Amino acid sequence: MSLSVTIARWRGALKALPGLARDVLNYVRFRRAIYQSKELLDRGVPLIEWVNPLQALERVHRHRFPDRPWPEQRELALELGPDGNALEILYLALICRVADPAAVFEIGTYEGRTANVMALHTSPACRIHTLDLPSNGKTETRFPIAEGDRKWREKKGVALGGRLGKLPRAEDNSRIVQRLGDSAAFDYSPYRGRMDLVFVDGAHSYDYVMSDVRNALAMLTPRGFILMHDFLTHAGVTLAANVLQREHEVFHVAGTSFAILFPQKKC
Repeated sequence: MSLSVTIARWRGALKALPGLARDVLNYVRFRRAIYQSKELLDRGVPLIEWVNPLQALERVHRHRFPDRPWPEQRELALELGPDGNALEILYLALICRVADPAAVFEIGTYEGRTANVMALHTSPACRIHTLDLPSNGKTETRFPIAEGDRKWREKKGVALGGRLGKLPRAEDNSRIVQRLGDSAAFDYSPYRGRMDLVFVDGAHSYDYVMSDVRNALAMLTPRGFILMHDFLTHAGVTLAANVLQREHEVFHVAGTSFAILFPQKKC
């Protein structure tokens, strides 16, 4: 092996070290957060059920429309990016097609990619509200922000909602309404009982997830449901989902970081 090849390999390995160190640190944080909240998980909470994506879509369809036949097949129009999970974007598009919501509320806008996906795969009458903290990073938050959420809050190098308004059809862009504020302090009263789907993808700390889900539950229509993102990838979301299943039907979509919650009191 030549010296130049060896040097090139070492350079490649050194470039990969920061990413590897970040992944290790995030895993350590995840395990620590789970351990610190172990007392909640030790109170007889069973593991969340795993179902495959098709089964999950079938459950969503039965929950939303018990007497309606399976929706006819239509072409998908996906907006993918190098930093996005293609499977999850695909699943989000499919769930919007199957659920056919009349109104959606998203907690956690970031660039606006998922709001665009939902606009592209819901009916022309569907209105999508998407909420995030202002990008100045100065807004006071009701609960502490987890260490891993700082980059999402500060949005360095990213324009909040920067992808919004750029869909090919003006009518799709006009259906997305951007809201600003702390999700734990936002006034949800105008949306209570009006949302068929609430997408919870905001701050990942346990307190924020529980607060977001409580607010989401108040916004749901009688056959509405909640889609939670970052299950298993963030400790706060994972813990919250396990706790929430004490009172509601919650299941994980295998192969993704999505958990679905149907509001349902358990006996």
